[in-house]
Amino acid sequence: MNSLKSKFSFWRGTFVAALTTISMQAMSQAEAAKDTVAASTSDSSSFIWWLVIAAMIILLLAIGVLGNVLIVLAKVSVKKAKGAATLLLLLLAFGANAQDAAPATAPAASSLPDISVILACVVLLAEISAIAILVTKIMSLSSKLAGKTEAAKSSTEPGMLTQLWWKYGMAAISVITFGYILYDFVFEIGKPEPVAIVKPKEPEINESNVKMADAAGIKEGKTIYDEKCGVCHGAAGEGMVGPNLTDDYWLHGGSLGNIFHTITVGVPDKGMISWKDQLTPAQIQDCASYIKTLHGTKPANPKEPQGELYKDDAAATTAAPAADTTAKAKS
Repeated sequence: MNSLKSKFSFWRGTFVAALTTISMQAMSQAEAAKDTVAASTSDSSSFIWWLVIAAMIILLLAIGVLGNVLIVLAKVSVKKAKGAATLLLLLLAFGANAQDAAPATAPAASSLPDISVILACVVLLAEISAIAILVTKIMSLSSKLAGKTEAAKSSTEPGMLTQLWWKYGMAAISVITFGYILYDFVFEIGKPEPVAIVKPKEPEINESNVKMADAAGIKEGKTIYDEKCGVCHGAAGEGMVGPNLTDDYWLHGGSLGNIFHTITVGVPDKGMISWKDQLTPAQIQDCASYIKTLHGTKPANPKEPQGELYKDDAAATTAAPAADTTAKAKS
């Protein structure tokens, strides 16, 4: 009776120590996984979290099966099983220490969270494989020590259960890990879709919001004027068939908005066509801005003033030199 109590006490202590060591290992793995998942901000973080949880559940099942194996081994002589139990604890402690060091060696890269989780899964798989091999060896040793009858029971009951759990558990981990690699790295399904930045559409230029063009716009306006307006208003805006564009008198208003409107709709009864179908609003703005720069210039042979006197409230400012000016449709 005392011998039986002594054996039970020894194996109870061994079992508690084994579970403590494995629990430390599981906690280390959980902390590493938690830190990794917390660092990830991508849309695949939930998938990664469930992957680690699945691995932890399988590891807990492994602990339960291993505990069952240790209970069975308690029936074997304390003296003969002492070496195997010591070997088990040493290997489990080594696994826990190795896992603690893994996160510290992870490379610093932009995809560190994803790589760390995959590394954690690989380490879990390696640990489960190592424990499975260890249990198999312990079972084999137990069979030799306990005799043919006890060996047959061990291989039939806990051994078969252990092999099934390890086989399907490792297969599940392998499939999940491989699936995640395909999901996130190969097909990039888990990566967030690029967000299209839609710029607000600027209002179309019209006579009420037209602004004086910059130097480049005025230069473009001169090109348009020379091509389409100079034939009627003169190369320098001095006026020919059309009115003079350099003096203070205008038939249809001399503001930038007035000029824009006249170019856009034309003056059909005076022979000036509408240019809205041939020029864009931006081109009309450039042309009107160029015509504004012609005011006050002194071309040769200017045509006599026509229309009403017009004075700007404020002088228009442009970046174009006065020497480059020539004129466009005046209305």
